[in-house]
Amino acid sequence: MLGFLRLAYYKRYKPEVLSTAYHEAGHGIVAALFAQELELVKLTVNRKALKRENRAYNGALHVSFFTKPLDTDFEAGDHLTLIALAGTCSRTLYTRGQEAVYDGITNMTFYVNRDAMDRTGAHEDWSIASLQSTRTQGYINAPKDVILNSGVRWVFNYLMQPDVWRATERLAEEIIRRPGLTLSNNQISRFLNKIGFTSYLAQHSKGLLSMRYPLSVNSLVL
Repeated sequence: MLGFLRLAYYKRYKPEVLSTAYHEAGHGIVAALFAQELELVKLTVNRKALKRENRAYNGALHVSFFTKPLDTDFEAGDHLTLIALAGTCSRTLYTRGQEAVYDGITNMTFYVNRDAMDRTGAHEDWSIASLQSTRTQGYINAPKDVILNSGVRWVFNYLMQPDVWRATERLAEEIIRRPGLTLSNNQISRFLNKIGFTSYLAQHSKGLLSMRYPLSVNSLVL
């Protein structure tokens, strides 16, 4: 019961923390697609604890890679790009709504002016995505901006799948419900199993990923 009271309190009095939870949940929901490469160690929006790591942090996703992405597979490096972009995309869907996002994708607004997205707290995410895209462009001979922009489009389309967005909403709210505003690896895994998202990915991940991979210049056309 305390978890529900905590969620109600944050919705009413600290909506920015809930927005941050959506940001982190977006990272987690995209990262869950690549469970063969990484482990979700922690999701948190505990600002007090995070300030001890970096005063600029309001939330964080901690992952542990089983292999260093670019050492073995440049597509794995692109997976990190998508994970990095996912926080901004999820937060934008939450704060702006799916209709506005759909219009932004259709009218190319997000690619011409990335400030059209809610990039609150996303400076480091975009730095990671930009770095990984620079590395990827060397493998497939595509402009970095094309890699980034097509990544934004793919992440938005993935998150707007009804079952995926429902899981994102529930994961964001679960982060808020937890004492310490933090989910551990075991808690994330159990929760995604509980809500049926692990089963959903087992059935649909291949089709979802086929919209971007195998990575090539042709697969990045907007």
